[in-house]
Order: sequence, then structure tokens, then C-alpha cells
Amino acid sequence: MPVQIIGINRKLNGDEGLTDTLTVEMLNPTPVAAPPPPDAPENLTVTFFDENSVYLDWDDVPSATFYKIYDEVNEPSGVAQDGSPSQSFSLRDLDDGHYRFKVTAVGTTGESSASTILDFTIPYVAPSVPTVNAGADSSVTTGTAFTRTATVTNNPTTYSWTIVGPGTVIGTAAALSWTPSTAGTFTLRCTVSNSAGSASDDLILTVTNAPVTTSFGKTADGTGSSVSSADKTSVSSFVANATGVLTAGHARVWLSAAGSANTKVVVYANSSGAPGAKLA
Repeated sequence: MPVQIIGINRKLNGDEGLTDTLTVEMLNPTPVAAPPPPDAPENLTVTFFDENSVYLDWDDVPSATFYKIYDEVNEPSGVAQDGSPSQSFSLRDLDDGHYRFKVTAVGTTGESSASTILDFTIPYVAPSVPTVNAGADSSVTTGTAFTRTATVTNNPTTYSWTIVGPGTVIGTAAALSWTPSTAGTFTLRCTVSNSAGSASDDLILTVTNAPVTTSFGKTADGTGSSVSSADKTSVSSFVANATGVLTAGHARVWLSAAGSANTKVVVYANSSGAPGAKLA
């Protein structure tokens, strides 16, 4: 630390002899200027890449390590909305309205002053009435899931799949999965809507009964059953010909879904192949 001598006082102190007292003054050191913060970003621009999303771009500041983006409309206190490591930043899904943004550069020596403020407006775009296509008519058997995804436009906010007639709701999304339990012809209607209106489209679904499995049982020893066409030539312990007709004895036949409209059974009572009595 530099000093300045401002006086010397010399005294005679008896046996001690002469003593000198030196008076000095501390000098203020020459201040060292702190390194300046980065320069403010320049040429801030906005580019729309869809109706509600924009890119902000500005010139690079060489001494910046990252940038802060300030939203003066929604953040009046000047709090940074987000940071960007490069000289661009995307803002997505903005609400319609007026916006004012500015950018600062941040480096090892601090934060710069702000760029010029950029003003832009996201215009209000009225929604359009949605459209829907339920797809082609189709068919399915009972117990099997029918699946379909409707094709839509203009951003519907609600979906409804109903059975026309009873009005039963069977789905509330674009994708439908419905398992019918009864046979018949059904008109399925898909309705979509948003704040601008609604639209519907129908398809015809034909539902038939699922095939019924027939089981053949052995009666001589009471064991075993089969649905194979090859096995029916050896029903019970008696010998049968290639068509499954017994040469002697009796066989019992039962169905896993008796009463179905798709079920048909013919019982042969003798080797000539003549049909036997109708089952009860």
C-alpha cells in the first residue's frame, strides 16, 4: 500500500538520546476498473412458424455464455421467462394477444443491458366446425371386439360413439373398441364437436353369431371327447366308417352352445346312413 511522509519529529530523551517520530499518510490506491458486462443483444426479430408459435432471433454476443428472455406483458417485474444458450429461442402455444419481449446477454462479468423491446401480436383465430369420417361399414361376430378410429379435422374437443336407436353410448374418444354380445345390424354414429359446432357420421355394423363348437363323446366307457373330424370315426369303442357312422352300438353327442341359430346336428342310427330321430 503506498504511503506519503508528512512529518518527522526528533526529540532528546535523556540517557536514551535522540528519537525520531515519523508521521505518514496512507495513499488511496488507484482503482482498478471492473471488466464490463457483455454488450446488449442487437437486431431482435420474431418469426412465426405456426398460428400460435414463434422464434425469437438476435445477433450473437461473443462474450455471452447464455441469454435471458424477458416477457414484459406476462412478467411485468422483468423476471426471465427462460434462458437460451444460443441466439434464438422458440415460444410455443401462445394465447392470442399482444406480446413485448426483450433479451439480455449474460457472461462471466455480469448481465448486459436489455435489447430493444420487440412487440408482436398473436391474432385471434376463430375455430372451424369439425368434420368426422366414421369409416367403411364392417362386420364382426358376437364376442369379438370391433375397433375403429374416426378421421377428424379442425380439432374436436368432444367425441361420442352411440348405437342409433337406443342411443347407447359405447365410446367417448376417436378410437372405439366395442364387443357386441347379440347378433343383428347396428348403426354406429360418431359425433364430434368444438366451440364452433358439431358433426356426425354413421357406419353399419353387421353382427353374426360366433360359430358353435360341437363335441363328440364316447359312451361305452364314458371317457373322452373330441372336436376333431378324424376322431369322430372312432366314437366310443365301436367301429365307424369314414363318414363317422357306427356299425353297431350307440353314441352320445352334446353341444357346447345348444340352441344357437348356427347349430345343426344330424344323428345317424344305422350303418345305411339314414338319419335317426331328432334330438330333443
